[in-house]
Amino acid sequence: MASLACALRFCGYRVYGYQAYGYPPSLATLFLAVGALPTGVLVAGALIAGGLVLPFEGQAQELRPEIERQAQEAFHGPDLEGKDGPMAKVGLDLARLYYRREHALREEEIEEGKPEEEKPGKETPFKAPTSMQVDSGGVVVDAIAVSGSTESLRQSLAGLGAESLAISGRVVSGRLPIGMLLQAADLSALRSMQPARARTHGQPAPSQRYEMGGSIRGSKEKGSEKKESEEKESEKKSGGDSKEKAPGPTLGIFLLIGTLLLIERT
Repeated sequence: MASLACALRFCGYRVYGYQAYGYPPSLATLFLAVGALPTGVLVAGALIAGGLVLPFEGQAQELRPEIERQAQEAFHGPDLEGKDGPMAKVGLDLARLYYRREHALREEEIEEGKPEEEKPGKETPFKAPTSMQVDSGGVVVDAIAVSGSTESLRQSLAGLGAESLAISGRVVSGRLPIGMLLQAADLSALRSMQPARARTHGQPAPSQRYEMGGSIRGSKEKGSEKKESEEKESEKKSGGDSKEKAPGPTLGIFLLIGTLLLIERT
């Protein structure tokens, strides 16, 4: 009961002593109240809190094994080595998104071509990663064209149903139907593709960003070197994250506190 409870009470007294410096008295009251609790209550509270934190931290982007396997094969190829699969050019993240959708369509028995399927304003029939801009069956992407093929890539993407297309240098940005990602990966004018990451409030969306300042013309002005470096960086990222989001340290902290209290009690 000893050290941890005493430490909490000590923190409470110290906070009371520093109220003149702006520390709220409610914080001191919290430390003192928790420090006065019996050991068993502290242990139970720590373990329960840890159990509640885990689902929120670990559930984010779980992938079913079959979806991950299909995505890995589509990106790396059947041997799971290199980057020679049919979806290598669109990257692992978009390959995962494609097979998430395919699996959801099969699981929910949604028939392609139904009038009500994926209409504007309706949710995509699966949970997409929050880092991507996904809505109504489409995903916003940044596609890098092979040198001299930017307009050809734009036309090809438009033919696959892409909307709100805009050009900046060799980058073509727009909203592409998720179901067309496999076909997009086979375009000869495409060098690489990656999802356009969700922007924070106040930042322009990709289509807005590319249209500002007349950049749609792709004129050769200052900054061409910067664009080239951005393209290379995009290609590095196109492989996607090989690991899904892992639980944070909060659970470990709660469990450690509970273990220490149990050891003190014995």
